[in-house]
Amino acid sequence: MKTKIFIIIALLATLLIIVNTSYQSKKPVDFGPPLPLVINSQAGELNFMVEIADTKQKRRRGLMHREEIANNAGMLFLYDDMRPRTFWMKNTPQSLDILFIDAAGKIVKIEHALKALDKQPIQSDMPVQAVLEIKAGLAKKLGINIGDKIKYPGQE
Repeated sequence: MKTKIFIIIALLATLLIIVNTSYQSKKPVDFGPPLPLVINSQAGELNFMVEIADTKQKRRRGLMHREEIANNAGMLFLYDDMRPRTFWMKNTPQSLDILFIDAAGKIVKIEHALKALDKQPIQSDMPVQAVLEIKAGLAKKLGINIGDKIKYPGQE
């Protein structure tokens, strides 16, 4: 029963993303200046400068239409609550790694090298409070793994 409910919620979330994104224009969104984010991995401390997507408008836009992403950059999607999250790569011309993060800042799932411009939904499969998008291949290259901790601006 819980599995069916999760699938229904995931499908509804995907539909909502599709509908919302179809209305989105290509006008720039002001994410503000990038802020520091640190991943404490077995390989050591990894430093990134990330843009923060903490409003509906910013989360809807994300990294869509971005042609370039630096190796030490990314986008951090922050939410007020813990729940399953669904992403997709439509209108995202760069391949990405997506890291799903729980309320304690622990990476609970990693999707590696997602195909650019793909419309296939990517699901967290579990409740998360933040999602980090970085350039494809970096998670493996830098030794980022499930269980690693992330420290980001505004985190308690």
